[in-house]
Amino acid sequence: MKTAITALLSFVLAVFLCIALPIAGEEKIYEGVVRLHVLANSDTAEDQNLKIEIRDFVLSSYGEMLTDVKNAQEAQAYLQENLSAIQRDVEEFLKSKGKNTPVTVTLEEERFHTRAYENVTLPAGTYTSLTVQIGAGKGQNWWCVLYPALCTQGAMGEKVAQDAFKEEEYSFVTKSGYAVKFRTLEILETIFG
Repeated sequence: MKTAITALLSFVLAVFLCIALPIAGEEKIYEGVVRLHVLANSDTAEDQNLKIEIRDFVLSSYGEMLTDVKNAQEAQAYLQENLSAIQRDVEEFLKSKGKNTPVTVTLEEERFHTRAYENVTLPAGTYTSLTVQIGAGKGQNWWCVLYPALCTQGAMGEKVAQDAFKEEEYSFVTKSGYAVKFRTLEILETIFG
């Protein structure tokens, strides 16, 4: 009886792990993407509007510059080299709006939930992120894919997504059936931290 229970538990654990473990190719997505994350100071209408203005400013000032890089590593290197300039530019932008709110710009590894864009679903996982925190960063946030350029204006079309990812990655991020598996990973992370 004890052996049967142990065998059953082992089988259930094995099935559970097969469902929860990353799908082949998922790691390539994490390594091939740089995300933009803008955290608003608070949830007031004014702070939320300012968050969108800063998002647009960062995308127009730096997003287009990343279209010429060859891979995510080059994008990360460019952003790392320009972190102080990005921060300075965002601070100057805030001052031009009459705001003296502190801002912090970092390039860091950050955990994201599964995110579905128009025709691309990115799995939950840890991605490199250009993070712009406005003030306390306690408000609703906004995020997108900075590299490849999937969040610049007009860049969410299917052609852009096809060009941005290798063939196997494109088929991976455009298959809607994967979202359930990604959700399983999010649930596991919530349970086990």
